[in-house]
Amino acid sequence: MAVEIKAAMGNPGFTIGLLNYGNRYATYGNDKVLYTVNASGEVKEIKSMYDSINLGEGFEGMLVMPLSSLSWVGWAGADKTLAQVTGIFIETNAKYNWNFALTIGEIGFYEGN
Repeated sequence: MAVEIKAAMGNPGFTIGLLNYGNRYATYGNDKVLYTVNASGEVKEIKSMYDSINLGEGFEGMLVMPLSSLSWVGWAGADKTLAQVTGIFIETNAKYNWNFALTIGEIGFYEGN
């Protein structure tokens, strides 16, 4: 999955992922490998920690999340499929992350290296 994103204010730790009705496929867990691509095309590897990622204040570019780096969370026995993606989500812990702004642009699936 690829998301055009701008960290306009602050540097929150946040979880991001796909929704399949009540099920979530996201950056849960530690050491999940994701990539950022800045406006000049520079690729940087980042890893999740405490189920969250940080982009750094002022980051503007694309967040690339290989599906192999995402984990399922959902109802027991739920159909764990991405055949019907119903949305994306971003969540954070408001006790530690507040006064921030993220701007989301285009969202899509990326195939390749």
